[in-house]
Amino acid sequence: LFRSAMWNNVHLRDREVDLLQINLWDGDCEILEALLKEGHSPRFVRINFWHIIPPPLLYKPPFDGSMSGYDDPFHQAGKTCSLQTLVGMAEEHNYGLLAIDRNPCDLATLVRYDVAESLGLQWKTAKEAQEVWQQRYPGSVCRLNDRSE
Repeated sequence: LFRSAMWNNVHLRDREVDLLQINLWDGDCEILEALLKEGHSPRFVRINFWHIIPPPLLYKPPFDGSMSGYDDPFHQAGKTCSLQTLVGMAEEHNYGLLAIDRNPCDLATLVRYDVAESLGLQWKTAKEAQEVWQQRYPGSVCRLNDRSE
């Protein structure tokens, strides 16, 4: 599907994807993993993770492919993986954690290693995910819709 979408747009043929954003809240990690396993390698990836589970805890829910329940926000709870799981999977495909958003606190930005090196960007490893989390969310609290800042 991804390859077809690129081919069907004349301006995108034979070009590298700069940024891929996956924001479905249902199977985000599985979709990214499938794309990376197929050899797609965008320079940067922004993706949801389940902000309730801090590193070093691992969580990866089963993906049923239904993509249903968007009318009920509670139905979406726990439908994507934890930050630790996401960064560990990304490392297997030569990506590092560039940043996690403060608000909303459920988005991570990943960078491909070679891109980070060429731009002089520092990335974090899965071993450093807990430190990043604690610096970003003091007291290990993530308030998804907190607008106090």
